[in-house]
Amino acid sequence: MKHLIFMDKLLIDTGTYSLSYGDFLIRLLLSLGIGSILGLERQYAAMKEGVQGYFGIRTFTFFALLGYLSGLVYFLFSPWASVAIFFGTLLLTAAAY
Repeated sequence: MKHLIFMDKLLIDTGTYSLSYGDFLIRLLLSLGIGSILGLERQYAAMKEGVQGYFGIRTFTFFALLGYLSGLVYFLFSPWASVAIFFGTLLLTAAAY
């Protein structure tokens, strides 16, 4: 029962945004799961066609994690920090090509 009380405590509590430990964990796992599933499908399709693709399960999972953290940064710090993360991700993608 003690671990359930811990999950209800607020991790973030600002005037416009609040997030509990449980919500944080669920949202993090959901975004990582969606990114992993999309990356796995893309990697499987590339292997089936016999081509070497850049975007696979690791890349999609990493980008899903960056997207989730970008959303948190938007609410915690500034929208400009979220924009900086977006352009950093864009530069990483451009450098891969």
